[in-house]
Amino acid sequence: MKMMKKAVALLLLAAAAPLCVLAAPQHVPAPAAQAALERAKALDTQKQPAEALAAFFQAIEADPDFLTAHDALEDSMSRWRSAAHQQKDPKLKSQPDEMRKTVDLKYKEWERRFPESVGIPYGMGVQLAGRENPGARSYLLKAAARDPNNAKILWMLSNDAERWGDKKAATEYMHQASLLEPQNADYAFYYANDLHDDAASLDFVRRFPTSERGAQALYWLAVKAPDDARRIAILKQMREQFPPEKFKWSADGMPDLFDAYLRVDPLKAVKLAQEMQGEKGSKEWAVRLELAQTYVQVNQKVAAGKAEDAVALLDKLSADRSSSNAAMLVRLQAQVMIKVGQLQGAYDSLLNQHAHWPEDATRAALESTGKQLNKTADQVHADLKRILDAKAKAAPPFNLQQYGSSDTVSLAKLRGKVVLLTFWFPGCGPCRAEFPHFEAVMQQFRNKDVVYLGINVVRDQDEFVLPFMAKTQYSFLPLKSTPDAKITGKETKDYKVRGEPTNFVIDPTGRIVYRDFMIDDSDGESVVEHMIESVLNSSPRAGV
Repeated sequence: MKMMKKAVALLLLAAAAPLCVLAAPQHVPAPAAQAALERAKALDTQKQPAEALAAFFQAIEADPDFLTAHDALEDSMSRWRSAAHQQKDPKLKSQPDEMRKTVDLKYKEWERRFPESVGIPYGMGVQLAGRENPGARSYLLKAAARDPNNAKILWMLSNDAERWGDKKAATEYMHQASLLEPQNADYAFYYANDLHDDAASLDFVRRFPTSERGAQALYWLAVKAPDDARRIAILKQMREQFPPEKFKWSADGMPDLFDAYLRVDPLKAVKLAQEMQGEKGSKEWAVRLELAQTYVQVNQKVAAGKAEDAVALLDKLSADRSSSNAAMLVRLQAQVMIKVGQLQGAYDSLLNQHAHWPEDATRAALESTGKQLNKTADQVHADLKRILDAKAKAAPPFNLQQYGSSDTVSLAKLRGKVVLLTFWFPGCGPCRAEFPHFEAVMQQFRNKDVVYLGINVVRDQDEFVLPFMAKTQYSFLPLKSTPDAKITGKETKDYKVRGEPTNFVIDPTGRIVYRDFMIDDSDGESVVEHMIESVLNSSPRAGV
């Protein structure tokens, strides 16, 4: 334990100081180990897991410090775990678990046989880190103490620190890894990303102009951009520097560029869709092209005073509800309907949109349309409540134990309170990214009857939970999921949680009113505030 504490102190001290890093001498594997590894890879490719596992063991026993063999073993195990998820045969589904037990036992044996090896704690750390297991840290620290210039160990320690909620240590470890291997785009990207500094990310793009990570850095800068003008500038740079036909992250960013153009300069959205559709005739881009062309036509007809002609186009003026422009298109449809005297239809469409995703612009349009129908604020609020009541469903009950306490939390005992419920686990990156936004929301309801619960769905990561809460100071109450609670997993339809994070707003009567949403910015925070307000208060303004 003292050695591990000393290793941590040395590593974190080094991360804070200027370094002159010398490359570690390259390990030359024993010929027998190299031959066994090649045989293991071949057997793995031939889908002979038992035989491949035996060959991996031979490679490591022939040279315990052959780190490449440890990496290859974990790569093989990871592939078999992924393949098992697709299997229906119970024997095939359980095969990776049996292999994992065999591997873990083998590493325990090797710990006794090779007590001074760097490869054995490294390999066990790699295995456990691949499963996001809390036990990885002690092995990784031991390996780092024996091989302090191994950047991959520091990278894994950084990822592990994130799960413990120790953002400072995570950044320091990643910084150390990037100093050890300055040409490694992965380490440089994650360090720049950890700094939350646009200049650092742009400098990374400059240093790695042909890396997929460069496209990824620009993608996330665009997501976090404060306005569409900045977002468009970043996405244009991404498209020019990282052609979408060659870079996946750039291809993923083009729909965002289309959406931003549609809001700011619709003709550029048309042009982009035409170019992206290309000779191959992408169906997704054909749909976007028709949408952009219709959007332009509708606005032109409205501007020319021909709203009646625009009505015929409204059926084509729609986007998937997950689109950032979905609400904007509903508002445009309502605008056209109002101009031709279809006030009630416009009001109903705005009402339904606001009940699904209550953002400020839709609220303003709804209030204005309601006034034109001579509706008071109370009546608009009553109409919204009717829509919310119609779609609300009873929340499946649960009674789950709190972390760090023998107490349980029962949904039934929370009647009279609004519940913001999230399903998460410490290894979930999107969950960790979302928590600060939810925390900002909860600050608005400090003295209100609102309870914030987080159900950890990966019980193998229990050890992470309380340290994560202590380090981050998030205010949600962490609860332990159980198979008996029937709240998660593919076999139950109760909450229909298919991935994390999955979020719900439950009203004081125990009904789910909002479900399956995520947020990633201040606009999303505002929406969740409105969700909670709409079921918390009875005042007219709260629901609208």
